Amino acid sequence: MNRRWSILLGVLIVAGVLIAGFWRSYELGAQKNNGIGGVELDSGTIIALGTLGHIKVIADDEVSGLRALQLAREELKRMDKLVSTYRSDSELARVNRFAWQKPVRVSPEVFELLEKAQMYSGLSGGAFDITVTPLIKLWKKAGKENRLPDKSEIERAKKYVGYEKVILDKKSRTVRFAPKGVELNVDAIAKGYIVDKMVEAIRKVKGIRAGLVEIGGEVGCFGRDWIIGIENPFVVGNGREVSWRIKVRDGGVATSGNYRRYVQIGAKRYSHIIDPRTGWPADKLPGVTVIAKTVADADALATAVSVMGVKKGLALINSLDGTK
Repeated sequence: MNRRWSILLGVLIVAGVLIAGFWRSYELGAQKNNGIGGVELDSGTIIALGTLGHIKVIADDEVSGLRALQLAREELKRMDKLVSTYRSDSELARVNRFAWQKPVRVSPEVFELLEKAQMYSGLSGGAFDITVTPLIKLWKKAGKENRLPDKSEIERAKKYVGYEKVILDKKSRTVRFAPKGVELNVDAIAKGYIVDKMVEAIRKVKGIRAGLVEIGGEVGCFGRDWIIGIENPFVVGNGREVSWRIKVRDGGVATSGNYRRYVQIGAKRYSHIIDPRTGWPADKLPGVTVIAKTVADADALATAVSVMGVKKGLALINSLDGTK
């Protein structure tokens, strides 16, 4: 698929990966005659990271398939304890509590996630930034009070926003914040990273021919052609409409959109995606879908392009190998 047209179609019509029920479109690529033989096993809908998910494997035999499903679920639980921003006992929560006081040593996985986030912050010129939490909190508060935040409030919040304020020491594997008040929110990359880890766990099981993991619309797959349906962002209400279908064999797919998550102030809806550079919601695109080598890459890039807009976003996508 032509890279330029892929991302253009994504930014123009895409705002969610819809996989049956969630899984209606996914079933198009999961017929009994899957082209590679083997036994198909399905997790059914699972609750994960505050949303819904699904795991699918094709194995030589049922024992291998069940083992793969089990390992994927175990990896999900393990990673949730590390990178969740909604758990007070997660490793990332500990970083947010103490990193302004002293360097905090973290696990290899958390350090890798933060390194990847820093990389995409630099590549996007700060359009993607996991320190955006103060601005997110400000806009949520403004929504509850049904008023726009004033300029002084935005400027105060921006004092604690900026990826350069997070100092990573690779040798000691520690994280430190420059000023007190910095807070990490990895929602725009963590789901993708966790899906990647679940896919890795499935791949390690002997006898697995193919697999797919989806959490909240972020999809990682391998081993065969999978058909993934993309949702129309202009269908309002609870209805969902698949407007585009893409074929992915090995890699990750992620979508960022503003049509289901937003802050409403008066009669206007403001995107939940905040431009860290301006402090205002990103409203250039209704939805962006990115295909990349990993789901974490696709996840971060979908958010970055949502903030950057079509021209700059396409330039970034076109500069990266294996991304469209």
